[in-house]
Amino acid sequence: YYLLYPLREYFFIFNVFRYITFRAAFASVFAFLITVCFAPPIIRKLQELNVGEKIRKKHCPGLYDLHKDKQGTPTMGGILLLVGVFASTLLWADIKNDFVLLALMVTGWLGGIGFIDDYRKLTAKSKSGKRGLNKRTKLLTQVIAGLIIGIFLYMNPETNSFLEVPFFKELAIDLGIFYIPFVVLVITAASNAV
Repeated sequence: YYLLYPLREYFFIFNVFRYITFRAAFASVFAFLITVCFAPPIIRKLQELNVGEKIRKKHCPGLYDLHKDKQGTPTMGGILLLVGVFASTLLWADIKNDFVLLALMVTGWLGGIGFIDDYRKLTAKSKSGKRGLNKRTKLLTQVIAGLIIGIFLYMNPETNSFLEVPFFKELAIDLGIFYIPFVVLVITAASNAV
């Protein structure tokens, strides 16, 4: 973005870089291409390192029958997605924008939680088998991320605390201070859903 947009003074075609829709579309394509290009070698390397999913049979035999085909599936694949998102964002977005930096920070934070969870599953052993981060720790770190975003958005003069309801143009609910717990709920729920 910072390399090509200034060229608009010399070539009119580079003026398209000022449009967010253009940059978002190309950022998506670029992130997809990075992921597709780097996926095979990274997956091969993870398989060589034996960084694979371990399915525990003794804890839940019924679930084991449904998930046994996942045995050996490389874990830590989130790194590939994070590389695609970060590289694409750094190349195509206006990184001086506070909201872009906030999104990158929270993506890195939640990606770090996933990395630590996967790393602990691979290296730490407990009496009952390999486990990642406990549920409380994961939830607490997600809530902290949600609080950071919620407080930032609530305090930022460029945003408001209105919840706009889709398909109803005139319906917008001012959540006030409750905007912060709403953001925490959305971030935590979305993080767990993903």
